[in-house]
Amino acid sequence: MRLLVSRPELARAPYLVVLNGEQFDAWLLTYYGVIVAARLDEAGVGTSYGLRAIQYLDEWSGTVDATFVRLRDRLYSWGPEFTVYIRGIDNQHRYLVVTLNNLYRYLLAGETGKALSDTLDALVDYTRFHFRSEKRLFDKYGYPRAEGHRRQHRWLVEKVEAFMEKYRAGEERLTLEVLHFLADWVRNHILNSDHDFGEWFLEHNVPIVDPDS
Repeated sequence: MRLLVSRPELARAPYLVVLNGEQFDAWLLTYYGVIVAARLDEAGVGTSYGLRAIQYLDEWSGTVDATFVRLRDRLYSWGPEFTVYIRGIDNQHRYLVVTLNNLYRYLLAGETGKALSDTLDALVDYTRFHFRSEKRLFDKYGYPRAEGHRRQHRWLVEKVEAFMEKYRAGEERLTLEVLHFLADWVRNHILNSDHDFGEWFLEHNVPIVDPDS
């Protein structure tokens, strides 16, 4: 296994390494050449993780088929398609995207401590602030689809609060699956619902709109 994970390309990006042996299947998450997570499924024995899985693979002397899947280094990048023509809201959206990408990198790097928790708390707090910012704009300028938009916000807040309650109690952990759910929701919300109010503000010449933002 050491020969497998010492391949030069693994030092240049995050990778998922899938191993299939005669008696096992295994998955290794490597982050710029360092193994940060491991799972091993042994036939007739069960599943093991972390150091125990790595030790088993180190001692394996049979043949193994290996597949190397390069992972992206961020969830997605900010681009002009995300603009809602309001500079302040665009800046808030950028912050959310940057923070989601930071959480993604922490997970790929195997970070499970204070840095991860603090960044997750910051994301949750800033999301609430951002939703309040949009609500004030809707109320001030009379956006006609405000209630449906706020329902979407409330739905996400309820989901996140339920997760955070279990996370702080040690009953849940932040996984790539959970993070992808959050990132996909934010991305789709910006590109659809937020873009809708941006277009409405633009069409109605609301003074805070900046078509070039």
